[in-house]
Amino acid sequence: MPPPFDTPHASTDANQLMADAPCTLTRAGIRCDLQGICAQSRQPGRGRIRLARGQLLYAQGDRVDHVFCVQHGCLKSVAVDADGVERVHAFHLPGELVGLDGLGASAYPAEVSAVSNAEVAALPLEALYTAAAQSSEDSRFLLGRLGRALARAHARAGDHPVDARIAAFLIDLRMRIDPQGTSIDLPMPRRDIAAHLRIAPETVSRSLQRLSGTGLIRVSGRRLRFEDVQALTALGGALCTTASAAA
Repeated sequence: MPPPFDTPHASTDANQLMADAPCTLTRAGIRCDLQGICAQSRQPGRGRIRLARGQLLYAQGDRVDHVFCVQHGCLKSVAVDADGVERVHAFHLPGELVGLDGLGASAYPAEVSAVSNAEVAALPLEALYTAAAQSSEDSRFLLGRLGRALARAHARAGDHPVDARIAAFLIDLRMRIDPQGTSIDLPMPRRDIAAHLRIAPETVSRSLQRLSGTGLIRVSGRRLRFEDVQALTALGGALCTTASAAA
């Protein structure tokens, strides 16, 4: 097994997988998207992959053979559009699944890379299918996750004011990182937020300044404090309703 963080492109080949270990999320008390599926599917071939910041988990067009559960860190799904512009489709945080957009296809439609040093647990696709087939509860859960991902995508496609989109994005992050918390550390840089929301990085900065100026948030570097969650949620409007349903 190669040392962690030493390859530009991670692999799910057996010699690249770290040995099975107690789930990081379980030890930390973090709810995982895999729920009971991971426990039902333990077998040789499921293991851990450690990624350095910027390292690929898989490339756009790679063969679909695994889904992954984020153990720690943050990853992003990125695809290049017809104009050659890089688009960040989604961010993936601890407890969330990566690779579901490849289900039903032969190749992953987007590349996934680490925004920060990260670790994922790899689950062979066939094991996922088997576990879901054995449990109607797990099948409904996975379908629900896919439906909520579609709801998020549809909401982003709408024509909404910039401040509303930023507000909804921040509320969504809070719900995924610490629903009861008063502050979070933004796991991604502003340029990635901009690529995700399809706006310019300076537009993100100006919006954060406006939200801070009105007393809704306080920003210091990547540290963000929520001063008025109710007002921020109201600003996000229907986008925050979608985020709540997708959490």
